[in-house]
Amino acid sequence: MVVRHESDYKEFLAQNDCCDLICDAIQIDDHFHPCVAKCSLLMVYNIQKQKTYVISVNHEDSPFKVEMSRLIDDLNSLNGKKWVFDKKKFSHLLPAKNLYDINIIFFITDGNVEDYSEYDTKAHRFYKQKFNGYSNLNNVIPLTRHLEKFEQMCVESLKRVKNIRLDGSFGDLNGIITENLQVLEYNGLKVNVDTFNEHFKDKNVKVVNDYVYTQYNLYTSTGRPSNRFGGINYSAMNKESGCRSSFISRYGDDGMLFMIDYSAYHPHLVAKLINYELPHNAYEYLGQSYYGKENLTDEEIKASKNLTFQCMYGNIPDELLEIPFYSKMKQYIDHRWNFFEKYGYVETPIFKRQITKNHINNPSPNKLFNYILQASETEFGIQSLAQVNQYLKDKTTKAILYTYDSILFDVHKQDKRDTLLHIKSLMENNKQFPVKCYVGTNYNNMTKINL
Repeated sequence: MVVRHESDYKEFLAQNDCCDLICDAIQIDDHFHPCVAKCSLLMVYNIQKQKTYVISVNHEDSPFKVEMSRLIDDLNSLNGKKWVFDKKKFSHLLPAKNLYDINIIFFITDGNVEDYSEYDTKAHRFYKQKFNGYSNLNNVIPLTRHLEKFEQMCVESLKRVKNIRLDGSFGDLNGIITENLQVLEYNGLKVNVDTFNEHFKDKNVKVVNDYVYTQYNLYTSTGRPSNRFGGINYSAMNKESGCRSSFISRYGDDGMLFMIDYSAYHPHLVAKLINYELPHNAYEYLGQSYYGKENLTDEEIKASKNLTFQCMYGNIPDELLEIPFYSKMKQYIDHRWNFFEKYGYVETPIFKRQITKNHINNPSPNKLFNYILQASETEFGIQSLAQVNQYLKDKTTKAILYTYDSILFDVHKQDKRDTLLHIKSLMENNKQFPVKCYVGTNYNNMTKINL
């Protein structure tokens, strides 16, 4: 049903309260990040009544349009669950309550998340091929074709979820992880436009009011979020090319960038998993066992770091199993593998997400351990990020970029040193994970500081 009159809209509201719905928001221009894009259509499928509604916000095919603030209020007044295909994207376009991400169900179950472009109609494919550079393409594609695609997405998704039972981890992924990464996306990155265009001229990025926006993808094989948009991989920007100098404080002379970087994050994560007391100087401590002496040179500490990573992400040489850290790691790897072989899954340490044989191709003891370790990195990091975002709610300072073992902040001087100290304390997670702190006028020129 296309909502074409006020009476249709009132019927839609009356018919869908306290019902479970599948919703999708179509943005006018897919070239823009959902943070700054305008909504064209809201599509709603009532699961119980098997009825579809299309509500225009900006699409010209419908003479009746609903103003955005009214639509958000009315959508929030509906008390049932609202299932969406991408909660972060939908929330940027239509910040509604009671949103549940269908993709997370698929990710938890078997790791196979739908590519919804496969449901494009012939009209979608025609317009995308013929008018790819057109700025308002989704408003040109006929409303009925958007409806056709949406209904097919609903049919196929419901087939998959029919026999799926959600475990406890769904709430954490749908809530803590999704919502805190959404905060970072929404905050955006302020750029020096000339410098940015110089370094990223070959990328398809829309700079909006001197900001660019990141997009975190939760649905990776290990659960470690990737982060790219418009061809830029924000999780792995080159440290040598100078491209990071593009990113500056939104507060000008009243602000600075502040980065907290975990020190020896993965060895400390392993220590947490195996219940081992590892000193803050992890690589030096382990190197003392490698080299059989107390005082190490800088080169030996660097070599110790490389060897430690080889052991964590490869095989532990037999001669190192005499070191207590590695003997306990080996016991943990064997225990997790035996459990995985017997029951077909293991759980991640905090959110208890199951890693199953559906998630790992050609599983082995070390590969399973790597998956657990990367999932642990995400869960401990996001847990701390959630506390930081909560603390910053009444501050001017904003978290703006998460890159696995570090978080970048845009700090206003009015928040003072105490704010940085409290952020540092939260990130250390009760001093379980040592950190280093850096400040700079841009992301490329960061200087280490002691707090």
